[in-house]
Amino acid sequence: MLALAACASRPLVFEPLPVTSAPNGRDVVVQVRPLDTRMGGEDRRRYGVDLGAYYSAFVVGVDNRASHALTVDLSSSTLQEASGRVLAVLTDEEVVRGYRSGGGHEGIEVVSKAPAVIKQEVERIRASRVLPATLPPGGRAEGVLLFSPVTGVCGESVLTVKGIEVVEDGRRFEFQFPLTACAATPNVATP
Repeated sequence: MLALAACASRPLVFEPLPVTSAPNGRDVVVQVRPLDTRMGGEDRRRYGVDLGAYYSAFVVGVDNRASHALTVDLSSSTLQEASGRVLAVLTDEEVVRGYRSGGGHEGIEVVSKAPAVIKQEVERIRASRVLPATLPPGGRAEGVLLFSPVTGVCGESVLTVKGIEVVEDGRRFEFQFPLTACAATPNVATP
């Protein structure tokens, strides 16, 4: 028996982002890059599923270069679209629903997938996400932040990474990454 899954036009693609350190020095460094899981891409091989077909996704790395432990829970991070709409990081339930609905796009094409493939892809998507952690000095956390797909016109957006706090004194850090989103260009082979 086959279950149905959907896929549709891809969300907008984001241009590469800079590395940013904490506003008060270089104690906390956050690296962010847009995830590109189009066919044949390195991210597609790494994660084993085309996350970019279902979500606007970013790989986030947090390096603790401070002398104190940090708690990292990036679930309060946001992505502001060019239209001004602010998207929250998807919950586990929203991630699964987004996958099953093909990212919630209009004009969905229905593609059949075996239940075992669906189960495997959902597990891979869940495993890719940034998990809450406590980072000792010198520690690092890395994973993917997933948002509802950003669609529409090209424009300026802002990814705000929140949820990094110094355990000892409760100091919180927030990082903003201005970025540009544009429609994906299809991969075209050239002679």
